[in-house]
Amino acid sequence: VAGYSYALDAEPDETIDTQGTSWDVALEPIPQLADGQHTFAVKAIGTSGLVGTAISFAIWVDTVKPAIGNQSPTGATWLSTLSPTLSAMLSDTASGINPQSLRVSVNAQLLPASAITFAASTGVMTAIASGTRQGGDNTVKVEVDDLAGNSAIDLVWSMKIDTIPPTGSVMINADAQGQGAS
Repeated sequence: VAGYSYALDAEPDETIDTQGTSWDVALEPIPQLADGQHTFAVKAIGTSGLVGTAISFAIWVDTVKPAIGNQSPTGATWLSTLSPTLSAMLSDTASGINPQSLRVSVNAQLLPASAITFAASTGVMTAIASGTRQGGDNTVKVEVDDLAGNSAIDLVWSMKIDTIPPTGSVMINADAQGQGAS
């Protein structure tokens, strides 16, 4: 092998682009690629001038962090359960969401992976926050990476839980001392 001809998003020509049988990509002046899928193609050129068949494979460039939003329940909503269902929309325009990287915690306690689901077709993540949630304010945190390893900016919000029913009493015809009819 005298060298290799390579091309990005095109077919390689029959001009040797490398010295010898190896190529260090870091030393080449390759233009910055746009986010998305690209094709890298390479073919060998022999010392006798014979040219091999080109092979190609897809490479991904993804420099954009995934996004998390549209969480539920919102902080203004009061819940009457210690095991609320949490949801958020996850999106990534290039490589996609890595479901194995999905982490959800409530009050700094990580939920088990079995409590979290992600539907790639809709981008909806749901989690059942069962266990010992506390009454009052609870902090929820969602973390995720895309398939290229970019981490989203964590989404943190609060939800309010009240599982204690109200109590009350009625006094009929109360007087100044709080005494009244039954």
